[in-house]
Amino acid sequence: SRVKEDIVFPEFYHEYGEFDSLEFTQGQFFLDNAHYQRSDQIVCAIDGEVHVALVPHVYRQEMLPGTSTSYHHELKGHEMIVDLDVNESPINLFNPDFEKFPSAAQIEHFYKDVLAPGDCLFIPAFYFFQLAGWAEVLPSQGNLRPSAIAVSLKYRAHSRLLMAFYDAIEDGVLA
Repeated sequence: SRVKEDIVFPEFYHEYGEFDSLEFTQGQFFLDNAHYQRSDQIVCAIDGEVHVALVPHVYRQEMLPGTSTSYHHELKGHEMIVDLDVNESPINLFNPDFEKFPSAAQIEHFYKDVLAPGDCLFIPAFYFFQLAGWAEVLPSQGNLRPSAIAVSLKYRAHSRLLMAFYDAIEDGVLA
């Protein structure tokens, strides 16, 4: 069956949601950085498991977006420094390191869910989120190996006030 036919959108959403883009993520394993996007989205698991972690936008300051972070690179044997984009956080929402990032301990609302194939979750614009997916452990079939697949349907955010607020933050007008 086609995914488009399987997804039912709430009636109220058509009044202010304008389709923007579609994002497709596939792999035997994937894990992105915690980040926010400027669009509302509906994330759907197509195959495998897709784990989702969310933090409301009111905790932006505690998420430390845009700061540099470091990690130990096993193959190179030393610390690597990564500069993050203005909408990315160094905090792993699936396993926050409260010693390294004490501000994360102030976050009162960490939401986590596991999406099975056919499940969808609405993620509001500017919420920090992180996706992790992995395929079921199945034997390869010829050249094909199982994979986790997630699709995100993105819609323009409806709050002009929130967009203007984040424009000011991202442009350095507000701290």
